[in-house]
Amino acid sequence: MLLRNDKKSIKQLILIIPILLHFCFITIPLTAQEIEVERIDPPFWWTGMKNSELELLIKGKNIGNCNISTGNQAIKIISVEHCNNPDYLYVILNIAQQAEPGVFQFKLQNNNSVQLINYELKKRILITDRNQGINSSDLIYLIMPDRFSNGNENNDIIPGMNETGINRDSLKYRHGGDLQGIIEHLDYIKELGMTAIWLNPVQENNQSYESYHGYAITDHYRIDQRLGTNELYKEFVQQCHAKGLKVIMDVVFNHIGNEHELYKNLPSNDWIHEQDTFSRTNYRITALMDSYASEYDKNLMLNGWFDHHMPDLNQQNPHLEKYLVQSSIWWAEFAGIDGFRIDTWAYSDQEFMTDWSNTVFTEYPGIGMFGETWVQDVCVQAFFTKENSLNKVNNSELPGVTDFQLYYAINDALTKAQGWAEGISKVYNTLAQDFIYEVPLNNVVFLD
Repeated sequence: MLLRNDKKSIKQLILIIPILLHFCFITIPLTAQEIEVERIDPPFWWTGMKNSELELLIKGKNIGNCNISTGNQAIKIISVEHCNNPDYLYVILNIAQQAEPGVFQFKLQNNNSVQLINYELKKRILITDRNQGINSSDLIYLIMPDRFSNGNENNDIIPGMNETGINRDSLKYRHGGDLQGIIEHLDYIKELGMTAIWLNPVQENNQSYESYHGYAITDHYRIDQRLGTNELYKEFVQQCHAKGLKVIMDVVFNHIGNEHELYKNLPSNDWIHEQDTFSRTNYRITALMDSYASEYDKNLMLNGWFDHHMPDLNQQNPHLEKYLVQSSIWWAEFAGIDGFRIDTWAYSDQEFMTDWSNTVFTEYPGIGMFGETWVQDVCVQAFFTKENSLNKVNNSELPGVTDFQLYYAINDALTKAQGWAEGISKVYNTLAQDFIYEVPLNNVVFLD
C-alpha cells in the first residue's frame, strides 16, 4: 500500500506509469491488426486469357492498408487501391502470356502482421463445343429450376440460409426443384425438339422471401446451394453438350439482393445508388430516348430501385464494372456456357453494357447474347440493339433482344378479330419494321 508521505514510492510510481501505458498502447493494436483474409473474387482465374489484366477484390480484417507483393515473375502487380471500407482491397494484376498454371502466393503485410495467401491460375480449356453461341435455328427451353423437378431432396433445406421452407401450395415460396432434377430430364427436353436450355439465374439468392426466381443475387460466384453446387452446374453444362443441347446463363447487372455481402458491407458507398427514402424506378424505358423527357424521369428510370429488396447498382463505378464483367467471364470459362441472357438490359448504365459486351466478345467472339427489353414499341426495343440507326449516343454491341413486340402481335393474332391493324395484320405490321435491326434474326421469338 502506498502511503501519502512515502516520497520514494511516489517517485518510483511516476517512473513506472509511462512504461505501463506504453505496453498498453502497443499490445492492443498487435492483436487488433492481425490480417485475416476472408474472400477473394474472382476465386481463381486462368492463364492464356486475351485480356491479361485481372482485378481482385480481397475482403478481410485489417487489410485496407496492407502492402501486397508476389514473387511470381509472370504476375505483375500493376496497382493496389484502397477502398473507403478498410475491409476491402483492390489488387490489379497483369498476367503474362507465359504465366504457368498453378498456385502462387501473395504476401500481405501491414505494420504488425504478415500473411501469405494462395491464388490459383488454371489452364484455359479449349474445346470446340464450349461457348458455341446461339442462332435462329435454335429452339430454347426456358426453365425456372426451383419449379421443374426435385432431383435431390437433401438440398431442399440448407441450415443457415434465410429461407429454408418448401411449400408447393404457395406461389412465392420455394418448391424444391434443382439442377439434378433438370439433368435427369435432359432426354425429355431433347425429345421435345429443343436445342438449348435457358435457366433463370442460378447464383445464390439468400433472401428471406421470394428467393425462388433467382433475380436477387447474393453471391456472384456461387450456385445457390438449394439448386446444387458450382461443380454440379458445370456437370449440367457438360451433359447438355453431350446431348447436343446448348446452355444460356441468365445474368443480372442492374441490381442485387439486399442480403448480398457487397451491399451489407459495401466496399464504397458509390457501388449503389443510395437513397434517403426508397424510390422505385418508374419503369419508363422510353425516357432514355424521349427528347421531351425530364432529367428527373431519366434518373429515376436508371437509378431508382427495382424493388425494396433489390439495391440498384452504380455501374459507373469502375471497380464495380470490373467486378461484374469478370464474373461473367468467370462463368463462361468455368462452365463453358454458350450464351448469356441479360436481365433488365435497359435499366443498367448503357455505356457499361456496351463495355461488358465488348469485353465478353473479346474473350468469346462466338458466344450468344440477347437482352431483355420489356417495352411497348418496336423503335424503343430496337434502340438497344447493335448498329441501329436510332441510338445516336451509344452504339450498343447487343446482337438481339427478347422480341416482345412480336409476342404482343402473335397474341393479338390469336385472340382478336382480323382488322386493318388488328389480328394477323398486327404480325405483318410488326415484322415489316425489322429493317430497324442490323440482324433481326438475332431477336428471340416467344409466345408466352
